[in-house]
Amino acid sequence: TLPIIYLLQQSDWMEKRRIIHIIKNQRNQPDKVNELLEKVKTKGGIAYAEKRMMDYREQAIDLLRTFPESEYRNSLEQLVVYTTERRK
Repeated sequence: TLPIIYLLQQSDWMEKRRIIHIIKNQRNQPDKVNELLEKVKTKGGIAYAEKRMMDYREQAIDLLRTFPESEYRNSLEQLVVYTTERRK
């Protein structure tokens, strides 16, 4: 969702209308979905979302480190790292 939101923020009025139309009416058409994915990449939506994810990751780890070290805290830190580094 965040990459699409970013794409919409970076687009002019006509482009926003086209994007919203594709999402609402053509989301089952692979060529239209691929068109949107390409726009998201080109406009920096993926990079933006990854940067935000890493910012939140660092905030989460910093907050976790305010608690005493324990196996539970370590597990949560590992979970944060795993979920931000995994690739489908």
